[in-house]
Amino acid sequence: MTKRYDLIAIGAGTAAMTAAMRVRAGGWTVAVIDHRPFGGTWALRGCDPKKMLIGGADAVDHARRMHGKGATGDVQIDWKELMAFKRKFTDPVPEKMEQRYRNKGIDAYHGKARFLGKNTLQVAGDVLEGKHILLASGAEPIKLNIPGEQHLMDNEGFLALETLPKRIALVGGGFIAAEFSHIAARAGAKVTILQHADRMLKNSIPTWWAG
Repeated sequence: MTKRYDLIAIGAGTAAMTAAMRVRAGGWTVAVIDHRPFGGTWALRGCDPKKMLIGGADAVDHARRMHGKGATGDVQIDWKELMAFKRKFTDPVPEKMEQRYRNKGIDAYHGKARFLGKNTLQVAGDVLEGKHILLASGAEPIKLNIPGEQHLMDNEGFLALETLPKRIALVGGGFIAAEFSHIAARAGAKVTILQHADRMLKNSIPTWWAG
C-alpha cells in the first residue's frame, strides 16, 4: 500500500527539520527519511560536537596563558574524557529528534530512499508518494585523486577518534582545518597543515568586510 504525503524530506538534518516543521505547521502531511541516525551533520558529526571539543581546548589554552599570572599547575586534555563529554550531548539527539517529529505528527522512516518514479519513493518495505520531495541529504568531501587518499579521513572521522594520534596532517586550510588544528595541537598532537594557497583562510573574509 502506497502512503501519500504533501512533502517527503530525504535527510534528517537541520535543513530537513526546518522545512518539515514549517510545512507541517501549515497543515501539510510530512514524512522524513534517513538511513543514518536522525540529527544530521550539524548536530551529530559537525558543528555541535566540534564545539564540545573546542570548549576543552579553549579551557586548556586559557589556563596555560594564565600560567605565571595567577594560575599554577600543568593542565592537559584527556582526549578520551573529552570525547565522552562530547557523546553526552550527541548520543541523545537522534531519539529526541524522532520524538519531536512524532509530537508534530510527522512520520519518520529509516533506510535509504530509492526513486521509483518522479514522485514515488521506496524505503525499506514502504512505498511513499509525495506531492513534493525535498532532497536535504547533505554533501560529501570531494575526492582529491592523489596517491594514498585511501588513508585520509574526513571531519566525521576526526570527531570520532577514540585516541588522538601523536602526529596529524590536515589537507586544506579552511575553517575546519583551522579549528581542528587548534583542538589537536592543544591536546598534544604535532600538527601539519597542507595548503595549496599562500595562506590559510584565503577565501574566508566576508565581502562586507572588504573596503
